[in-house]
Amino acid sequence: MEIQENSAGTRASDTPQVVRPLGPSERWLWIIDQISPMNAVVWVHLRGRMEHQQLALAAEAVVAEHPLLRVHVETEPDGTNPRFVPTADPRIPIRTVHVAADDAQAADAEVDTVQLSERIDWRTGPLARIVDIVRGGGTPDESHDLILTAAHLITDGMGMTSLLRRLLEHAAQSTTDDASPRTAVRSRSPLPVPEDLLPRRLRSIARAKAVSRVDRAITALSKPQSLEPEATVPPKERRTRFIRRILPAADLSGLLARCRHEGVTLHAALTSATARAVGAEITPAGAGRVSVISAISLRHELVPRVDNRELGSYASGVVAHVAADPAADFWIAARKFDRDLARRLRFGQHLSAFAALAFMAPPSVESSGPLIDLIDHKTSRGIAISNFGRLNMPGRIGEWDVTGVQAAAGISCLSCLRSVVTISGGDLYWNFTFIEGLMSAERAGRIADRAVAALTVSPVR
Repeated sequence: MEIQENSAGTRASDTPQVVRPLGPSERWLWIIDQISPMNAVVWVHLRGRMEHQQLALAAEAVVAEHPLLRVHVETEPDGTNPRFVPTADPRIPIRTVHVAADDAQAADAEVDTVQLSERIDWRTGPLARIVDIVRGGGTPDESHDLILTAAHLITDGMGMTSLLRRLLEHAAQSTTDDASPRTAVRSRSPLPVPEDLLPRRLRSIARAKAVSRVDRAITALSKPQSLEPEATVPPKERRTRFIRRILPAADLSGLLARCRHEGVTLHAALTSATARAVGAEITPAGAGRVSVISAISLRHELVPRVDNRELGSYASGVVAHVAADPAADFWIAARKFDRDLARRLRFGQHLSAFAALAFMAPPSVESSGPLIDLIDHKTSRGIAISNFGRLNMPGRIGEWDVTGVQAAAGISCLSCLRSVVTISGGDLYWNFTFIEGLMSAERAGRIADRAVAALTVSPVR
């Protein structure tokens, strides 16, 4: 294995800059990242030749394009008042790793052992890094696994995927003898604090408390069961690990046809399968209900709407209590979940939960202890799912065939198991992350296998 270190900066000197305090949700993500790394990771497989210079020029271009790639975080000496400030010479680190042509696990190992566990230094910036895993460099069979990692406080999954696409597009527009990308790069304008884009009617603490009371009442009636941790792991010692399962194109096609026939969304099927798999771990007979957090994008509900090409973290979560009894009809359970989630979204539960951070987020890591202790019991048992579905990534960019677009997310202290689903090249990639210790790799693997098995359905007659 051969490793090359490099970095790419931006030539822009008079571009718009972000200079402002972190918003409540950004501050919360910044705090929990310091407790345990909270990275967002996307990666893709490319077939074809790519020179390092092309990637370096592309990295310069996206830095010039996105203000949040040109910042780091500063605080007062006591750790309060975290704020974005411009980085004098922002350069995205690029690490090139040459592996054997038959090493199909290199990207998985990199994501598992490095990208999810090593924190991005918020004191220096940029808040992103790139790894290029190269096989067969300089041969007709050359291929790359390109991994993009960013601190979650500057982006969500939609923003990360769009950023990866732009990186590839810029690389395709550059050649090895270019001094700059072929097209001019114009910086996007900085956006305000995410909470300032919420509809005003949803920002009050009274509404947040009312939504919380309703949710507690529903939880009391539903009586969901929880997956007990296998060991005690203090929040600051938690490490995110990664495993993947794949639903091949033929099985995915059958699943989607069955979903249409049953009148349920793919997300409902994925969530019901997750609940059933977790329920089997709680008790061999299966639990009655299991709480599952669905990640919800807020971008289209903000004022004004935020395009997926913008960086920024614009996601919230909605908890639903999903039937997990293996004797119950799977599709009836999925339909009930769909209706429940739709009601919660109409009620604006996801927006109110996001707004509530304005009243809950601590001012610093040092003052976060009481809140972390309060939520630790619940979150150490939490199950979450993010369904990105078919991503806006073409099958070919420039001279490269593009396949296997995937994503994974760090957990920090927010849950014990999280999964991210993407569809690329006809296959469904189901990437599970879990907290080592709270959950063993064996248990995570059983849950993943049972969830996939629940989705392998008979054809529609």
